[in-house]
Amino acid sequence: MHPTHIKVLTPNSKDLDILCVALSIVKTLDQINDFKILVKQALNQGFDINMKDGDHCTLLYYSCTLKLYEIAQFLLENGADPNIRNTVYDQITPLSVVRTQPKTEQSIYLTKLLLQDSLLKLCQNNDFKIIDNSITVKDIEEFIDWRMSISSKNNEFISYHLKELHNLQNHLVRNTKFSNSEIIQKLDSILITAEDYNKSFEQLPEQLIDKTEAIEPELTGKVAEVISETA
Repeated sequence: MHPTHIKVLTPNSKDLDILCVALSIVKTLDQINDFKILVKQALNQGFDINMKDGDHCTLLYYSCTLKLYEIAQFLLENGADPNIRNTVYDQITPLSVVRTQPKTEQSIYLTKLLLQDSLLKLCQNNDFKIIDNSITVKDIEEFIDWRMSISSKNNEFISYHLKELHNLQNHLVRNTKFSNSEIIQKLDSILITAEDYNKSFEQLPEQLIDKTEAIEPELTGKVAEVISETA
C-alpha cells in the first residue's frame, strides 16, 4: 500500500471509508508510515479526524481494536478524541478497548496516553458526563500527579492548568464515585493562585526541577491490578 495508489483525499465520508480500509491492511512498519502520510494528506484537506463511519466508529477506535498502537498514538497527537464512544457496540471508548487487551509494554503505554488525554479533554471542556467508566480513582490520582509536573520552564501554562484542576475538583465533589477524600485533599493543597504557585518554584535547585520534569508516572488503576495479578 502506498499513498499514491489511493485517490487524492477530500473531507467526506467516502474518504473515511478509504482510510478505514487502508488501516485494516496495515501490517508492516512501511505500511504504518504510509498510513500516517494518508492521514496527513486528509487533514491538510480539511478531514475531520474524529469523524465516525457507518458503524459509528472513529479511526482511533479502529486502531485500538486492531492493536495498532503506534497509529493510535499518532492519531492522538493529531487531535483524535479518546472520549468519543462507539454508539453501536456497547458505547465503549478506545480506552475501554485497550484495557481489555493483553498487557504488553505498548498497550500499557497507550493506555496511559489515552487516560491522560481523556481526562485532560474532560477538564478542558468541563464535560464530565462523558467520563469513561473504566477510569478509576487511582487513575485520577495519577492524572493529578502528572499534571503537577510543572516547572519554571513551562509555568506560563499554570493559569490554564489550574483552571483544569478546578474543573476536575468540582466534578469529584459532586460525584460519589470519585469523592475520595485523599484526592480532594490533594487538589485542595495545590489549587492556589498561579502567582503563588509560580513562587513555589523560585527557590528550587535547577537539578530538582529537571528531575521533576523528567518524571514518568507509573500506570495505575485496573491495568496495573491485572499485571500484578498475572505476574
